[in-house]
Amino acid sequence: MDRFNRPTLDVWTRFNPAVGGLSSSYDASVLNRTIAYDKNSNILSIDHAKTGLDRLFTIDGLARVPAEDRGELLNATTLNATVAYNNTTYDHLGNWRASLIDLNNDRDFTDPGEFNRSATFTIGNEQTPRSDLPPSFVYDKTGQMTDDAETYTYVYDAWGRLVEVATRGGSPSTVSNYRYNALGHRIAWQHDTDADGTVETTGADDPWTYALYIQRWQLISQHTADDGTPLAGAGDDPDKLFIHHQGASSYIDSMILSDVDSTGDGVFDERTYYVQNWRHDVVARAETDGDLIELAGYTPYGKAIDLLEADFGRGVELWGIGRPTVRSSRASYTRCNGERASRARIVGADRGLRYPEPWGVGRGVGRAVGR
Repeated sequence: MDRFNRPTLDVWTRFNPAVGGLSSSYDASVLNRTIAYDKNSNILSIDHAKTGLDRLFTIDGLARVPAEDRGELLNATTLNATVAYNNTTYDHLGNWRASLIDLNNDRDFTDPGEFNRSATFTIGNEQTPRSDLPPSFVYDKTGQMTDDAETYTYVYDAWGRLVEVATRGGSPSTVSNYRYNALGHRIAWQHDTDADGTVETTGADDPWTYALYIQRWQLISQHTADDGTPLAGAGDDPDKLFIHHQGASSYIDSMILSDVDSTGDGVFDERTYYVQNWRHDVVARAETDGDLIELAGYTPYGKAIDLLEADFGRGVELWGIGRPTVRSSRASYTRCNGERASRARIVGADRGLRYPEPWGVGRGVGRAVGR
């Protein structure tokens, strides 16, 4: 912490069983980040301690983030070389008007995951057609997107919770279903698990999954049904079991670990630990020996970015295109057609329903980075 009580170093280390404690010689740095701030406490840069993963932010006079550059930091305000960047311009209300992403600094915006696009918004703050996606988005009277103009249509219940995702076109097919309890918890879902283009309501190809919560709304287990029959029952033995912090020095809802029964024999055979950053957001998944399975980050306004395991050594981070499987300390995320289900809403990787593109509405990277 610095003299203003701001976190400046975020480190996770391995436990060395040989000495019964932490040891720098035991490949201690599982996660190591140094954070620098401006005089208004907005985050200026994050040094990831991995070459090519450092992040440098530009803050405008309204505490918005018009630019983010990635590479290797020379110091808190200077990059040695930019390997990727994201620039955004805003209107007077804070909606984005133009945005571009270059993942390899070649300035052509044509590689996978790159774009150079513009858009406008209506008086109701609904996005009009993008420059790279001419068809119009469709919204209902409450402002919820019902047609993303490209791939899917969406159906909501009376409380604004997503209950169905279907393909667009002349013969639409349902690809996801969701159910909720009276408290708004997402308690059941069904996806197109066999990837045949639709969810089956009979047979075992696309089974329902059920989630159980305790009275503190923490997710504690998931149970998979035998088939896709609507609201088909599931066995008592969970497929996944989740353990949370209960407060004290950690965020009360931070997830510690999950145990998985990968074979369906009733025995947990895989354990995964969840690593949170200084904001209590999940940034990595690790095995019991500390080896990273997945490394995740977030754009300044909360959009998840995924670093695949094969990229760890190269230091190349994907920019919001992958399918994160991390579970946030505040919401559970599951794979769904390149999207994530965040409690009662689906969050798309390139359009999204919880935030306007590309980074969402917010004020100041100091309040947003790491979310």
